[in-house]
Amino acid sequence: MDGGKGELLSIISCIELGPNCTETLALSAGPTWRGNGSALDAYRLVEHQLPASAAPTLANMLLKVRRGGTKKYVKLDEVHFSDFIRAVQQKFLIAENTMLKVTDEQGIEVDEDVFPEVATVQDICFVIYTDYGKMVEQVLISKPAGLTVIKEYDDTGSLKDSTRRLMVNIIVAHMYEKEGRGVSKATEFHALGIVSLFPSLKDPYSTKGYILQDFSLMFGAETASRFLERWNSGFKDKVLREARDLRETPLLKNQLKSALNEASDTDEPEWDSDMASLLVLLHILTPQPAGRKRAKKISVREAIDHLVIFHKSCKSLEDHLMTIEGTHQPYLLATGTSKAQVFSFYIVLDKKLLPCQSQHKHKFF
Repeated sequence: MDGGKGELLSIISCIELGPNCTETLALSAGPTWRGNGSALDAYRLVEHQLPASAAPTLANMLLKVRRGGTKKYVKLDEVHFSDFIRAVQQKFLIAENTMLKVTDEQGIEVDEDVFPEVATVQDICFVIYTDYGKMVEQVLISKPAGLTVIKEYDDTGSLKDSTRRLMVNIIVAHMYEKEGRGVSKATEFHALGIVSLFPSLKDPYSTKGYILQDFSLMFGAETASRFLERWNSGFKDKVLREARDLRETPLLKNQLKSALNEASDTDEPEWDSDMASLLVLLHILTPQPAGRKRAKKISVREAIDHLVIFHKSCKSLEDHLMTIEGTHQPYLLATGTSKAQVFSFYIVLDKKLLPCQSQHKHKFF
């Protein structure tokens, strides 16, 4: 009997012995094992007989990640998508506010809701994209019509309206081919890629800085420049002290606990400390009725819903836009895994999403 068959029989005998055969397994299928595919299958069967303490878990995982031509291992204590993104940013020295697109090696995007399952696939390697212009270029050069788009831009420095529509059709077709119906996040990535690859297509009329200019004119240059710097060191504590003197309601109590990073008394998810402290202001500056008819004053909870709405990042943004009939606009739309883990902010206006460049919550107010 050759060595491979002998070891296979040893492994099968080990299976019959039950869960107490760990040492026999180590001897029978150790580093010198040369079995064929059947022996390997038997070895995997034995794995299921091992004690629970030896069973594989989703903690302390090593995942292979590629960015460009560089491959590295990323270690996770817990398999959460947000932890993975932070670990990748640290490992590859990527700026914290940089948007990342994650795919497998076949180009299929991996998002938050499927990440825990995909992470357990054998030999999986995640691919990270931060160069959105290169991503769009690869889509275009894969199609003959896309090469026409690139050539026209190289020759003229711009694109005709018909060529722009052609480019959009190519990219949208690619997104639906890869992402199916859930293309909201992919739309944002590809939009960034278009203006990165074709910078002259940026809107020349969208001048930046008007909001900061108005703030400076209303409150003075010193206040405008120091407000964000002083919020955590001065204003935030004063707001919370003032709020403690108000008549306590369950909503105010929970928001104060969130602002102070204390555990909530309810299971209802709450905002993080920064957002909660800003929403506490609505309890101090309560909405007042206006007009001759003295319309009914809205509650603080209603005022919060007029100001900011949370949307789970795993759900389509288009679905949210379809449900805003009759909703007061504009308002902030916060997207993330939970209210305490918000990754992106949008201003919703006339059923359109305006991405906020900065993720600093205080700048939106």
